[in-house]
Amino acid sequence: MSLAAFRQRKVYEAAAARYRALLANTQDPSRRRMLEEMIARELDAAASLDVTPPSAATDGRVRRL
Repeated sequence: MSLAAFRQRKVYEAAAARYRALLANTQDPSRRRMLEEMIARELDAAASLDVTPPSAATDGRVRRL
């Protein structure tokens, strides 16, 4: 993972943590549902950074020159 991706992952995780803090302080069911969806979206975005696209070295194909 590159440094930029690592930093972006931390941004997503920090946003999810802020949403969790708001979730802990609300009783409104619709607001809780909205915050849970926002948390899931942030964590999905963070997880998507872990997926590395296939490169020439890792895709299993042999490159011949």
